[in-house]
Amino acid sequence: MPPKKAGGKKKKKAEPAAAPFFVPKDLSEPAPIDACEGVLGLDAAAVKERVKAVQLDLVLWKISEALREGELHLELPDHGLEELPEELFDLPWLQVLDLSNNLFVNDVFEDLALLPSLKAVDLSTNLLHGPLPETIGSLPAGLEELSLEENVITDIPPEAAHLVGLAWLSLRRNMLSVVPGPCLRAWTELEYLDLRSNKLTALPEEIAACGKLQVLHLSDNSLKELPAALASCSQLRVLHASKNALSTLPEAVGSLALLEDLDVSFNKLSSLPEAAMAGMRALRILVAASNKIDAVPPVLGELSELEVISLSG
Repeated sequence: MPPKKAGGKKKKKAEPAAAPFFVPKDLSEPAPIDACEGVLGLDAAAVKERVKAVQLDLVLWKISEALREGELHLELPDHGLEELPEELFDLPWLQVLDLSNNLFVNDVFEDLALLPSLKAVDLSTNLLHGPLPETIGSLPAGLEELSLEENVITDIPPEAAHLVGLAWLSLRRNMLSVVPGPCLRAWTELEYLDLRSNKLTALPEEIAACGKLQVLHLSDNSLKELPAALASCSQLRVLHASKNALSTLPEAVGSLALLEDLDVSFNKLSSLPEAAMAGMRALRILVAASNKIDAVPPVLGELSELEVISLSG
């Protein structure tokens, strides 16, 4: 066959046919179920129901495996759960339950009370909202760890004081304006307390009852002062209170002889009290940047464990 001559008429390229349904420009971008509405006989509502059914089947399989193996730990995050399956209550020995990233609302506490052996529950990133119900106080007496972070909780009821065994509690990223003093007075076993990113304006003096507290997160609130009662938290090793409205530190915190990590950046501090700093002999990290501090306290040179100092801004 003779070679084709150059300069012949070029064929016009056909335009690619438009896809009959949504196609992401970026393959990492998920296509919404609704985009397939009516295409190839698909119905968005039916697809969603099927996805929900598949998620529930997976949950029931996990529960059956836990039942067969006698598991103490069950992880059920990201399954779109709105209520606890009845089959879950066949595991009265269950100790650790992860329910994070689901759709639970406040009545979940009433159901959790039916699992008597629970020691740790994760309800972070759910739909808990407003004042928590009194039924939170009905959770098993042996509960030691509770995560309620990333919800829309505005109040904690006095009944939460019944959780006397709590050692680890996170309420990060909620809408709390106060932590009830009676609860703090009862939570004497607390070792870790996370109250970051709320709307707290004060920390009750009852924090003094938390004598075993080792880690306290208070950053990103509206605190104007720290209570002198913190001096009673003699086991405290980490104290973070950045992004508040603190104008001074109480000298009483100088008695925190085991404190290793102090962050009071992004406040309104004009100085670091000598008396307070002098007692922090175990301090390794001091972050006080973005305040109004114009002089470095000489006493910092006497803290032999100090490794990191940030006073800029």
